[in-house]
Amino acid sequence: MKNETINLNRIMYLKADSNYTEFHFTCGKKQLSPRTLKHHQNRHELKDFLRVNNSLLLNPTYIDGVCKKNSTSIVKLKNGMEVVVSRRRQNVLQAIKQHPSH
Repeated sequence: MKNETINLNRIMYLKADSNYTEFHFTCGKKQLSPRTLKHHQNRHELKDFLRVNNSLLLNPTYIDGVCKKNSTSIVKLKNGMEVVVSRRRQNVLQAIKQHPSH
């Protein structure tokens, strides 16, 4: 991804792909970045995005809800996608509950 400006409100989530990161947009398009997910997680403009597991960084604006299936926490996105929250990242659930859109 070149040094271009991206409207953060259009990013639904970021997904790790080895040493690359896929940006997934609300329109369904994807864009590949030659940086790791951790690099993007540390960017100031993405500080409100939530890391729910090793692979995903979610925009809290597009989180539709949280549910439990057995002992597993699941985050539902507004596009219908369901994401498992890792055991080590359960503290993210508090941030989801406190986000203004919920």
